Amino acid sequence: MNLTQVTARIGREREEDASPLLSLIKDPKKVKEKETPYILFMTIHLDDQYIRFDQPSPYNEEVPKKYYYFGNNSAQEAQVYLVREVDSLHYLLTSVWGELIQALEKAGLKESRLYQLLQTMKSGGMILEGGKKGKGVLDLSFLPLPQEFYGERLRYDEQDEKNKKKILIGKHELSFEAYLKKTIGDERKENRYVLVIPRIMKDHQVYIPSQMEDYHQLIKKIRRLEDSVEGGNDSTDGKEGKVCYICHQRKADVSSDYTTKFLRSGINKFFVTKKTNFSRNLVNKESYDDNYAICSTCYQDLLAGEKRIERDFRTDIAGENVFILPEGLFDTFSYEALGRIKRGVDLAFQSKVAEDWFLRIEAGAYEFKENKYTVNMIFYRTDGNSVSLLEAIEDVPTLRYLQLMERFRDESEKYRDWLTGFSMGTIYRMVPIHRTKDGTQTDVKRVLSLYHALLSGYIIEREQLFRLFSEAMEKGIKQLQKEEMTDYINLELYGYRREPNFYIRTQVFRYILLFHVLQEIGLLDQPIFHSVDERSIKMDGETLTKEKEKPWFEREIDEIEAFLNDQGFSDRAKALFYLGSLVYSVGKEQERKGHQDKPILKKISFQGMNVKEIIRLYEEVVEKLRQYDAIYLSNELRMNRFHRYFGNLEEKWELSDHANLFYLMAGYAYQVKWRKEEDLQAKGRKDQVEGEGKENDDQE
Repeated sequence: MNLTQVTARIGREREEDASPLLSLIKDPKKVKEKETPYILFMTIHLDDQYIRFDQPSPYNEEVPKKYYYFGNNSAQEAQVYLVREVDSLHYLLTSVWGELIQALEKAGLKESRLYQLLQTMKSGGMILEGGKKGKGVLDLSFLPLPQEFYGERLRYDEQDEKNKKKILIGKHELSFEAYLKKTIGDERKENRYVLVIPRIMKDHQVYIPSQMEDYHQLIKKIRRLEDSVEGGNDSTDGKEGKVCYICHQRKADVSSDYTTKFLRSGINKFFVTKKTNFSRNLVNKESYDDNYAICSTCYQDLLAGEKRIERDFRTDIAGENVFILPEGLFDTFSYEALGRIKRGVDLAFQSKVAEDWFLRIEAGAYEFKENKYTVNMIFYRTDGNSVSLLEAIEDVPTLRYLQLMERFRDESEKYRDWLTGFSMGTIYRMVPIHRTKDGTQTDVKRVLSLYHALLSGYIIEREQLFRLFSEAMEKGIKQLQKEEMTDYINLELYGYRREPNFYIRTQVFRYILLFHVLQEIGLLDQPIFHSVDERSIKMDGETLTKEKEKPWFEREIDEIEAFLNDQGFSDRAKALFYLGSLVYSVGKEQERKGHQDKPILKKISFQGMNVKEIIRLYEEVVEKLRQYDAIYLSNELRMNRFHRYFGNLEEKWELSDHANLFYLMAGYAYQVKWRKEEDLQAKGRKDQVEGEGKENDDQE
């Protein structure tokens, strides 16, 4: 993946007559669903010498463009952006005005109308010398006081980090939004104020500084967005200027200084800005900058591309921010096609059933089948001031997504008695991800690494998957026993609160399905299942009649044997499977006797079980079955199969402790079918007991 080329290429799709400032436009934080967002004007009356907050207006998506909301300047830059979110009101109370005056002077804009208006504010005492950087602050005595605080002194202490986002009135502390609402008399809780827009009134004329051409000219200079100089075109003699790393053309305006103007929280900060990998002893090294140098045109393309990527190619996968960037393998480029591919990849992770994905992308499936595009995924975190890379999955052919989703769909059909579906997003719900109180996922890279291996074709360690399964069992079951389940939200445990067995069933068969897919596509370092000949499901009339004449518990064992053979379980795995089904039987007996938490499950070590622990568990299970008078013929058959497949203790045990747990829980989960089917089996057990009693009476 060439991230800069992809970003610049997307940026070139902008309208030719669009202002380069549009690439800087930001969207404010979203309000909650039941809240109504508003904007508020900060009106500075130069004639009457006062400031007030007034004219609340409904917010809409055009507001940031109309009033040029750029967010906050980075900490290293001069604070000159005028439109601010309410949480950032302190900038308008302190540094903005003094630093804006200095920036206009430095840019040679002393003759501008905006500079003259600011000087009028300063001469009228509205802008005072001093402040944190000594560049001037707003005189807060000009600000309005809410009626209930008349006579009190309004102040703001920018040195006080504790109260950095509070207005102090007398002994009272108010958040910025609370102060603004009290000032305009708004008592409705659902009304939220998101942006504050300064405007200046002089000689009965209204100026909105953020819309003034003087302001736009200043921002363009600061952000290096001026129109390309004449030298920005290819040099006629081929010798002047340096080579742009993006367009590879020699231009007079090529410079590495552009890279310092990128937002610290944007996608353009992901590529190298300080070093380049080439020899410093090149013959024509004077043509290249040591740093990542670009021309003005490509700089604007990168800014515009960053804006469009943030708007159209960002989503949330596995609880993290991610950019999904399709890239054409050929010169042809369709922005609409990239959008459809992005949505298709996103749906692969958001859909819970693979079949739903095929139905929803049917119209655009040809773009996945043609394999003319690759997909890049960049997982990242940002706090608004900086950005950090979590995982980069690069150059995945679209056909890979199609093939994986087809396998998930086909395998899901085989396990429809235990699973409602499977997709790429299901994997995130299979691995316990701890979430801190502030919402940070501490070990999400384990899931992202699985996605990376699955999509890029890297080998996955079998034992690592068994360990993840053990952890899913341990963490999930412990959480289900708590009143509040807040540590592993990705497991979606609330749906299993009343039926923990369903959680076990779901996770077991998710892993079985994933194991089969990984083994089929050759991504496991060691096979999990043994190859077996495909079992024919066809039966002639005589065989079918004999099958129907068998008692139900014998037919059930035959079905289990068929299932185990189809899966390719080894003999030891089969033994553990039957032990798991016996554990389930004990749990059902305990549940009937009022032990809803099934104490037998506490005998299982969900961190893995060695052979000695397996034997002790079997002895415990047999003892409990005798205690509950539950040695039915069906359980005797299971015990018989356990002994048959367990083998000789002197032989080497080839399974790990975590694999032992997996096969054990597989047998347990197999018995957890839909409630209706469990009721039928319960009735069958009752009939079996009655039949055994009748047989004994006949013998007597």
